Amino acid sequence: MRGAILASADGIGEEIKWNAPSFYAGEHFATMRLNGKVPLQLILHLGVKKSAIARDSIEDPEGLLQWLGPDRACISFPSPGFVAARVASVQHIVRQWVQHVPARGAG
Repeated sequence: MRGAILASADGIGEEIKWNAPSFYAGEHFATMRLNGKVPLQLILHLGVKKSAIARDSIEDPEGLLQWLGPDRACISFPSPGFVAARVASVQHIVRQWVQHVPARGAG
């Protein structure tokens, strides 16, 4: 999954933040949750400043996104096979999501 996220769009980087793999394009926009009830979750967010994203601005034909708030959504991966079968869909969502991420230091 890490490689798929990094390959989703130019300018995506990765580092460990909040004790987990975290991805940035300007600000951080995605963090993996590795120790929850589901083996792997990808939490999509808009950085540390208060922001909002219109739910209809992200095309999600498979219904992978679970919206957690106006600035956050989650994709849950209950098994490795689920990850492999949805790489293209996750990359499509990530490409759209990063268009809403503020530039680092913006605001």
